[in-house]
Amino acid sequence: MKSASENVFALNQSGTPVPVRRFRHLPAEWVVALVFVAFGLWAYLQTPVSWVRAGVILHRHLALAFTASSHLMMMLAYSVTLLRYVPEAERRTWTRNAAFLASAITLACVLLLPTPQATPIGRLLESSMLGMVLTALTLTLFLPVAGLVSLRRVVGTIAETALLWGPYLIYFAFCGFALAALPINTLAVKDPTLMRMDLSLGFSASQIAYSWRYDAPWVYDVSSVAYRLLGLLVALVIARLQIARAWTHARRAIFVSFLVGFTGITCYRIMPAIGPIFAYTPLHRQLNTPERQAEAEAALTAALEGPGEITVPRKYYRNAMPSLHTAFSLVALTAAWQWRRRFFWACLPLGFLQIATTLTLAYHYAVDLIAAVPLSVFCWWFADRGIRLTPTPGDEPLPAATPGRWLPVCLLVSVGTLLAWAALAPLSPWIAWPLATLAVVAPCYPTLARFCATRLPRKRPLTSPAPMEASPTSRPSPDSPPA
Repeated sequence: MKSASENVFALNQSGTPVPVRRFRHLPAEWVVALVFVAFGLWAYLQTPVSWVRAGVILHRHLALAFTASSHLMMMLAYSVTLLRYVPEAERRTWTRNAAFLASAITLACVLLLPTPQATPIGRLLESSMLGMVLTALTLTLFLPVAGLVSLRRVVGTIAETALLWGPYLIYFAFCGFALAALPINTLAVKDPTLMRMDLSLGFSASQIAYSWRYDAPWVYDVSSVAYRLLGLLVALVIARLQIARAWTHARRAIFVSFLVGFTGITCYRIMPAIGPIFAYTPLHRQLNTPERQAEAEAALTAALEGPGEITVPRKYYRNAMPSLHTAFSLVALTAAWQWRRRFFWACLPLGFLQIATTLTLAYHYAVDLIAAVPLSVFCWWFADRGIRLTPTPGDEPLPAATPGRWLPVCLLVSVGTLLAWAALAPLSPWIAWPLATLAVVAPCYPTLARFCATRLPRKRPLTSPAPMEASPTSRPSPDSPPA
């Protein structure tokens, strides 16, 4: 069995051994998470946020489908990992009992717990989370008592689950405060600038997509349900990697998800926006009366000819630019693609719904989705680099890394294109569409070039080579048998 230092040398993807340094023994995701904690504590002390009663905070925390879905999948992965240590003769019985217990508790929570402010999908996710948490707690207590799993195995499973999911939980602990603090520090929002960028494409994507609900009400119903499943998508990918014991892939998925959230909150501070449904409500009504049509025209005129910033009440979150729903979905799908292609195709419909519902619910501008692409590429490159530089003894080697020589230049080109577009908007669609294409394609170019250069050729039918006839002038090999 290899030692920790040997694994560090074996897992180094650069091709040349590097000295083992002390900081490499601390995973990169935890280093960044601790920096985030320090930053969050500093922001907490600097921002006067008035908190409500503890019970209301807990209810709102549970009502967040993102958090409930993540805790649900984390407990599911922990329970499955723990059940693997049960002897094979008893494993199926205990697995069946655990599934029945989780289903019974979930049904009881749905029927008995009063949650008037929660949506149906939020209530189901919260109940499923409570059912899975209680089931995991039951397995933790009863499996060692029954003598099926040793206490050492239980403690080890708890430790590896906490070390894997810890940065993700740290993000949950601070993201709510960070979003609540943004309206205090940023009274003015840049929604007029983003609307001008959208209109430069020749149409308002959010207005068109949101208007579908008036002709097909089911579009809004499906979007309302799917939009709250973002946490389920991200946590599903991470949990599946943990269950498969693909620890390096799981660490990278956790790290990149944490980076997307951390970087996204920073972008919200730099480019605050509340979204089209809140900033331009007249545009997203059913324009079936002359009065509403006049209000919509006035809103468009104000967006095109008015100032680039407007002041809005503090009750609106500044969480529109960029679209973290798009960024989280892109990195989750990339993590699934890097591990198993079949798993990627299974997750793709849910990922596509996450991106589409940002427009059908009018929570984001089209440019928010475009800006999420360079954000996702940067976070993936940073997380991949960090995981490769800080391997742990149990990690398996990752595939060859994509060369990042031109990636900083491509990211600068993408971000510079977006900034130039924002400064010059509104533009002609003949100019805006090439700019949008460049902002999306530029950060993806290094990865696409690597993929096209290393893809496997099509398999050809195996045919036995024809025997070569000896040339009259050829000399026999010294090792050839005599005639």
